[in-house]
Amino acid sequence: TKWLLSSKVPFRDSQGNILGLVGLNRDITELKQTEKTLRNQAILLRAIAGAMTRLLVGSDFESSIAESLEALGFATGVDRIYIFETHYHPGNSEPLMSQRYTWAQNLFEVQITVPDLQNLPYRKEFSRWYDLLSSNKVIEGLIRDFPPSERKRLESQGIISTLVVPITIRDRFWGFIGFDNC
Repeated sequence: TKWLLSSKVPFRDSQGNILGLVGLNRDITELKQTEKTLRNQAILLRAIAGAMTRLLVGSDFESSIAESLEALGFATGVDRIYIFETHYHPGNSEPLMSQRYTWAQNLFEVQITVPDLQNLPYRKEFSRWYDLLSSNKVIEGLIRDFPPSERKRLESQGIISTLVVPITIRDRFWGFIGFDNC
């Protein structure tokens, strides 16, 4: 889509008769794209501020998390958001991930009770994730471009693209929040 700002004025002869129009067109596509980006950023910042307020002052932590994920979901326009906690196997200290919270545009797709998403060893399919996330780096992109070991599980959940951001609490890698387009 191209946006043009068009200005036209009549072109007149010496008696004042209109002979035609003189116009000027200016391409304002970049300006419109910037306005849209700023609008989207403002919506996202309001959702983040609202989520933080809910988490800080809400009396019920579980419902505060659910409301926060919903606000972030609508603000970002993604299909699914989830939070995984990183914890360690009691016998061998191997890092594991377990889904703790989820939100989806379609409530039928909420996958909080899926056993396959509990006590999942990073080492098995997601060692790259543990290395990046525990180093405070994000994971993002089209799933078709991910390594085969990750792609199989992610595609089975209908994920097309994802953004995964680490959650750090008191300088310790606690887990991650993911935003999926399905």
